[in-house]
Formats: sequence, structure tokens, C-alpha cells
Amino acid sequence: MIRLRRNGHVAAPLDGLRQADGLSGPLNDVPLVKGLIFRIDPAARITGQWSSPRGRLIELRSEVAQPGAWFGLHVTLALPDLRRVAWLGFVARTASLDAIGIRPCLRSGLPGGGFHDAFFDRHILAHAAETDHHDIMDPARQPGLPQRAPWREFILFLPPRQGITWSLHDLRLFTIPA
Repeated sequence: MIRLRRNGHVAAPLDGLRQADGLSGPLNDVPLVKGLIFRIDPAARITGQWSSPRGRLIELRSEVAQPGAWFGLHVTLALPDLRRVAWLGFVARTASLDAIGIRPCLRSGLPGGGFHDAFFDRHILAHAAETDHHDIMDPARQPGLPQRAPWREFILFLPPRQGITWSLHDLRLFTIPA
């Protein structure tokens, strides 16, 4: 029997956003809710607005005046120990005015500072029609991924060189125990 660890146990910030209907704000370094934030390369000039309307987690409109190297939606995870995790995965439902690629990543803090990024194998392709995407990784087979970490984040790296109109209808993270 497979037991899935429910989303709220792994990524509580998403539950916080689901419960806080009607939030909105400018695209800046302020959390949308505790543990959920857009981060922008400081060398870039990316502006925009986000909202969380009923039926969608996030709607985002961004404009790029100066391209950057990265731009991402960071979700804090309650997952310090991966030693008993056989699979870590996610399911996302997205849409975008124009077709865009989104790169999902597991970021783990390192004890001495810094971090390690483990990217999922496939990019999410978001386009005009709502589409579902899923991917999983075996943490034990990720070179350099620390099995124990002081902190972890799930990141959706968004295009840092073009403005986007993007909807994240739903995002679920899960683990399957070893």
C-alpha cells in the first residue's frame, strides 16, 4: 500500500494561500503568505502584479525592463530529512497567455551556508489552455542532494527575460515513503 504524505504536511504555505481568498499585491520581495514568495534577480528590473482569485492559486502579470538571470516562485517546505523518502513529486495545473517554460527545482540549504539545487527532469510547458504537469524525483539518486538540510524550498523558475501573464491554478507537492 502506498501512503502519500498530504500537501499540507510538506508545503503548508500553499494551504495558507488557498484559505486566503482575494489576496493581491505588487511583485516584490514581500511574501504572498508566510513561506511563499516571488524572488527576482537583483540585477533585473521585473515588475508586475499578482493576485489569488477564487479558483486559482496565483495569477501573475510581469513586465521586464531589464532581463535577469532568474525569477522564481519559492515555496518553503517542511521536509528537513529525505532519508525515508522514496519519491518526492508535484502536480501543477497552469496556463499562460503565451507559451512559456517553467523549471521546477528542489532547493536545499547547506549547513555551512549556501544551497544545492536539484532540478526535476522535465520543464512545465504553460500555454493558453489549462494543462496539468507532474514530475517526481528519487532523492537518493540526485547527485549532491543533501539527505538532511536546515531548510528546503520548492521553486518554480519563471522566464526572467520576458513579461508573462501566467496562472497557477493548483500545485500539490507530495512524498512517497521508502
